[in-house]
Amino acid sequence: MKLNLAYLCNTKSWGGLEMNQIRNAFWMKERGHNVHVFVTLNSPAYKDAQDKNLTIHVISKHKRHYDFYRAFKLFKLLTSLKIHCLIVRSNFDMSIAASISYFSKRKIKTVFCMEMQLSFSKKQFFRTWRYSYIDAWCCPLNYMKEQVLANTRMNREKIFVVPSGIDIQKKNEFNMETARIKLNLHQKETVFGILGRIDPRKGQKFVIEIWKNISDASLLIQGDIDTTENREYLNEIYHLVETNKLEDRIVFLPFSSNVELFFAAIDALIVPSENETVGMVTIEAILYKKPVIGSKKGGTLEILSNHDLGLLFEVNSQEDLLKRINEFTKNKREINPDIYNQEIQKYNKEKVCDKMENILGNLVKNN
Repeated sequence: MKLNLAYLCNTKSWGGLEMNQIRNAFWMKERGHNVHVFVTLNSPAYKDAQDKNLTIHVISKHKRHYDFYRAFKLFKLLTSLKIHCLIVRSNFDMSIAASISYFSKRKIKTVFCMEMQLSFSKKQFFRTWRYSYIDAWCCPLNYMKEQVLANTRMNREKIFVVPSGIDIQKKNEFNMETARIKLNLHQKETVFGILGRIDPRKGQKFVIEIWKNISDASLLIQGDIDTTENREYLNEIYHLVETNKLEDRIVFLPFSSNVELFFAAIDALIVPSENETVGMVTIEAILYKKPVIGSKKGGTLEILSNHDLGLLFEVNSQEDLLKRINEFTKNKREINPDIYNQEIQKYNKEKVCDKMENILGNLVKNN
């Protein structure tokens, strides 16, 4: 069934949420659906949608709650485009999505693809009323579905688990030797990596603080070092590296949407976030067949439930993280590629799109 789909992304940030929204819109277009993307002018999402040749509609920033004026304007536009389903990912967009469902008398189906955790109760009347206009609530991991069931009054039959998708056909053109030459890294030393936004919640400083105790390994950190809004935090990191004379063993790379060079160069990925919601970098590590050392909570814990994929350390315990790093360095072992190949199938974009098409198709059929 060919669907008319609208993807709303009303943010000027550029993180996993926004990347997943535009990426999924592109995948659904590839599968033959009519896809429209609604974004703010010159936002990163706008530019990425342009690069992917998606049909773009520029919208103004709406309020978080009760912006009925902009909701009605968007409803009229969606109606003129004969949109079947509106997909949102940000909590910020839930109110306007619910309003559009209301104005359309539920003819425009609303789908919320959850990206943030729901760790406290949201059973208040106004939230319950709003959620009643959400036709499908998609969670990327099982533990997040349990959070929704525990903390909302959302109808269980409207809650689905749809993993974050990844293109498993991507091949790494670099081998380790070539990647390390390009990045000026030691060939024979163990190299660990941290990939993601420069942010206190991502834990780069947490790892650097223990690196003075590690003499036989390097650390490669890739993130938005040129454009980060957390400049003070980045300066703290630089100062820490300089103070402990770690310049020759800690290397910084700017953000790049192409992470093949990064993954080719490292022996293992470290995910030090105190509570990573989903952990797309962990999924990418599985794709590139790299073990992960991750904190024992949230998405990282669930994704690494198959312990063959890496090691877990206690949350906020630098001592335990140091043990796991030393354990990996001393007992480096080759993981059977079949384990990675089997695990990554859970996140295969084709399977993810199949699930989403099934959900959306059923919503439209039952309209």
